[in-house]
Amino acid sequence: MDIHDNRELECVMPKLLKVPEMSKYLQCSRQQVLALLGCGAIRGFKVANQWRATEEAMADFIKRQEELMNGGRKAEEAKDNPGQ
Repeated sequence: MDIHDNRELECVMPKLLKVPEMSKYLQCSRQQVLALLGCGAIRGFKVANQWRATEEAMADFIKRQEELMNGGRKAEEAKDNPGQ
């Protein structure tokens, strides 16, 4: 594989997002993204002291948040409608 051929790299290497890209995508502040990365809510890693995360890690984070919200709604519905 020629490392200078971007088409081959795109098939092998996942797209990495920087903090500003994550912040824009999540529509939250840079500080909030750094806190989520720091506590492990978003799986990421540092390169030269700067955080990176894969698109897959972002998708996993969003999916977990949706599941938490949906689980909370189901619990509320069960509480509001006992016996159903």
